[in-house]
Amino acid sequence: MRRRKAAVGTALILTLAAITTEAALPSVAENRVRDELAGMGVVTDVEISAFPAVMLLFGDVESAAIQMSSATLDIEDMEEMLDKFGGVDALDAEIDTLEAGPFDVASVGLEKRGQSLDATATLDVEQIEGLLPGAQLTVEDGRLLLSLSDLPLPIPLPGPIQLEIGLEDGMVVARPLGAIAALLPTQPLLDRPELSVTNLDTSIVEGRVNISATATLEEL
Repeated sequence: MRRRKAAVGTALILTLAAITTEAALPSVAENRVRDELAGMGVVTDVEISAFPAVMLLFGDVESAAIQMSSATLDIEDMEEMLDKFGGVDALDAEIDTLEAGPFDVASVGLEKRGQSLDATATLDVEQIEGLLPGAQLTVEDGRLLLSLSDLPLPIPLPGPIQLEIGLEDGMVVARPLGAIAALLPTQPLLDRPELSVTNLDTSIVEGRVNISATATLEEL
């Protein structure tokens, strides 16, 4: 009888320990991620989960949801985030305002399911046009076009340079159009070997360019 009571007591203790671990470890992981992201901006919410929760001790995260009111990211930060969340099966991230180089990006959203990524963002048209003299950003037939008319070039051109922002071999590129295409090469705007962009949609509404993209995260 005493052995049976001892066995029951041991089982109860182990069960309570397992329940406590399942409840506590996600909170520990969330606080750790929150602290790491705090160096990039203002974190408003973090949710991390794995089953069993003990897998979080080994960095195995099944799903993560992150919300930030503001963030500042450079190339190294982006590479670090891709490395950190590359193995997360389900990731939902939202950033209200993102400072990325010369751009202030609003309403940034990222959804990851397996190796598939869906991203959305909004940029101010005037801010983009202000980076280059005589720049004009338009959307025609679903294509995002950038026209440049006042560039200081050694050879005068008969008209403005027109670039199409599109896809080529999984990269986001600026592709020259018309006769100037024979003189200017296509320039990559987003060339990350771990990302293969498969779809890019753009629209301009009330002075803002809305961008949505689908990509695949490749294993290098």
